[in-house]
Parts: sequence; structure tokens; C-alpha cells
Amino acid sequence: MILVCGVSFAMLMSGCLGVTDKQQSVSKKKEAGQSNPDRSEGMYESVLTYTGDGYDLPGGEKTEKIAKEHKAEVVKATKDYIKKTYKTDIEVHNMVGNKDGVTVFFESKGNLHFYSTAIVPINVKEEKVISSGVWTLEGEVEGAICAALYTLVKEEEFNELDQLLQTFPSQYPIAGRTMHSIEM
Repeated sequence: MILVCGVSFAMLMSGCLGVTDKQQSVSKKKEAGQSNPDRSEGMYESVLTYTGDGYDLPGGEKTEKIAKEHKAEVVKATKDYIKKTYKTDIEVHNMVGNKDGVTVFFESKGNLHFYSTAIVPINVKEEKVISSGVWTLEGEVEGAICAALYTLVKEEEFNELDQLLQTFPSQYPIAGRTMHSIEM
């Protein structure tokens, strides 16, 4: 019995050791001259501080540059594809280069509200956007549309949930993605 209590106490205390490490980490970052001590140095970052900045995909440096130079063409190709395929108007929020093109992050307009992505291919050698080759990951847009339809059908229930979630954080801290990071 004493052994079980001792092991339990040791495990509890080892779980609490990191509480003061956060303060030390912030102090070290401030001493090092980092402008925002909440920003992670590595690959991982807290959802509380992530804004969507700095998101990149492997091999996308060249294609992102080309996409930014031809932004109007990329946006038009994406809007045309989504309108033709899903009969939905969209607003483009962000473009991130990938190995063979650019990933376009968008939000739907109108009653059916959802967020998703499309991929616009780019010919790096010719520095040309391939507007006719736009595509989406299988099931991604369809899943987002299903979720939006469910939200539309259960609007009253979701409004009640929204009201509950507005009062809930005052009693219990909640961590999640910010709207800014979703729309980036």
C-alpha cells in the first residue's frame, strides 16, 4: 500500500514539474531577444498562439512564388473549378506552394458555409499556372459540404451549442484553433 502511494505521488509530482519550465522558457526566449516568446522555435506550436503564419509545404518555395506572381489566375481557376464542380461561390484566403503546384485555402459564401482546399498545378519550368488541372483531395470538400448541410439542418441545436460554448470558457479553459489561423 505504501509502495502504491509512493509511486502515485512520484508520478503526480513528475507531471507537475513542467509547470515552472514554461516560465523559464519564456524568460530564456526574452533573454535571447525573440520578439514573441509565445512563438515556438521548432515544428510544433500551441494552438493558442498559432496565427497561420509560416505554414509551408515541402518543395513549395518556387511554386508559391509563381502563384503569387499569377495570383489572379490562380484565384480565378480555383473559383471556376469549385463553381463548376460544387455549384458554390468561394472566397480565397491563402495560397501555399507545394511540390507540384499551390494549395489554395478557401471559404464558401452563402448559406452553406464551410472551409476547404483545392490544388492548382503549376509548371515550374515554364512558370505557368495550369488552370485546367485544378483538383481537390478526395472527400475533403464533400465532407465539408456534408458538415455544412448538417449545421444548416440542425441550426437551432447549433445555436444552443454556441450559447453554451460562450459561457463554458469562463468556468473551464478551452484551447482550440483561432478564426485567424483558419482563414489564413
